[in-house]
Amino acid sequence: MIKAAKKPLYDGCQSSILSVATRLINLKCEYNIPHQAIDGFASLLKDICPDDNKMTESFYATKKVLASLEMPHQRIDVFPKGCMLFWKGAAHLVKCQVCDAQ
Repeated sequence: MIKAAKKPLYDGCQSSILSVATRLINLKCEYNIPHQAIDGFASLLKDICPDDNKMTESFYATKKVLASLEMPHQRIDVFPKGCMLFWKGAAHLVKCQVCDAQ
């Protein structure tokens, strides 16, 4: 893990393997991007970087880079307009208390 944080993506690059993997996974989660799309993005990044790059080629390989972080996460559903979460005391609700959406 520490190697990945210190190792640049390619010679002369300011970004590390770890930082690029983290950003890819973050984009996947933030925009709910399918695994296959992340495979495509990772492959594209590998292709456009110089030949000696250390970019992963798939979602699985990218996820493996981050596996040693062991960061816990929990997926929480959101009401359609995003004004309220299905979480804790609101987990059972079927109607948003903010905008009345179902």
